[in-house]
Amino acid sequence: MKFFTKGAFVLAMLLLYISTTAQISRQPYLQKATTTSMLIAWRSSTAQSFELRYGTDAINLSNSLMSPSGTAHGLSIENLSPFTQYFYQILDENGTALTETTFFYTAKPDYEPSTDMLVFGDCGVANNDQYAVRDLMQAESENNNFDFGIVCGDVSQGDGTEYDNVYFDVYENFLKNRCLFTAIGNHDLYGYPFDNGTAQQFLADFYQFTNNPQNTEEYYSFEYGNAKLICLHTNFENQYEAGSAQYEWLVNELSCRTTEWVFVYFHQPPYANGWGLDYYIPFTPYYLYDGEDKVREDLVPVFEQYDVDFVFNGHMHGYERGELNGVHYVTSGGAGGGLDDKRSDWSHITVNNYEHHYLLVNLNDTTLNVRAINTQS
Repeated sequence: MKFFTKGAFVLAMLLLYISTTAQISRQPYLQKATTTSMLIAWRSSTAQSFELRYGTDAINLSNSLMSPSGTAHGLSIENLSPFTQYFYQILDENGTALTETTFFYTAKPDYEPSTDMLVFGDCGVANNDQYAVRDLMQAESENNNFDFGIVCGDVSQGDGTEYDNVYFDVYENFLKNRCLFTAIGNHDLYGYPFDNGTAQQFLADFYQFTNNPQNTEEYYSFEYGNAKLICLHTNFENQYEAGSAQYEWLVNELSCRTTEWVFVYFHQPPYANGWGLDYYIPFTPYYLYDGEDKVREDLVPVFEQYDVDFVFNGHMHGYERGELNGVHYVTSGGAGGGLDDKRSDWSHITVNNYEHHYLLVNLNDTTLNVRAINTQS
């Protein structure tokens, strides 16, 4: 009888532990950072309500919000102070802590001259190549070497349904402290092939700004410090061609520029020297692929007219950099997927490196520095 009681107690404690740890199935990640707000998202394995506690004192989290019962949770904390450190923790509805107390910073206001940005694309397939890049980026986060990041599409390298495996689980140690702003790549479209994809899973998992006339999260803009960043959705030509709603919105965003720096990012590059072996296969979508014709035709003239400083892309798995008519084009698609190799020869692309890497972009008033960090360094 004594053995049964002890065994029953151990079993009960084990079940309690499993129940507690299973409540959060996706660890917290930051979204929609502004100078006065931050959205904290997470997922639970069963439908339930949670408490989010936060404050400027890690020992005394004096504010709280409750999430409605469900499995997808995203709570926006409002009325915060610019460029201020806040601490937060997630608890169940009974007050039991389910995460450690961790932190975030609100965005820097426009009078802050220095801003540091992480840039990468084409995350990978949860293999050693992606983990090696992840480890370097994690070290950058721990050393406070970047304030926020942008992801230039293909968060997924599959069919857009495995974000936990290739993104949230892989990067969870810095997603809880740094906000990453994501663009939609061709593999992020829901369903494969992607000729009529709607990015349903992407849009369900990521919380994006909706500051465009179509009130969609597929393209948006935001400001951080003295930089304006514009994210485009370029997977379908009719969505960004001249005269489209996105095109007109882009022109308006650029014409009312007030920041020192303007960056545009999206997935498919206008120019690409590198590609895979399908470059040589006739009658395939990427036969002799050297970038997007329609982007060159419709968007590049806009970038030049409105003095865009940098255009960041992914899609090509490697690192390419060049300047044309005053606009810098940088492709960073080497965060973990299989690497491409040089196939084309755009003369203005002066750097061609097909290695796993990420970028650190450092702004200091009117000075900018871009560093590509690879896993062989």
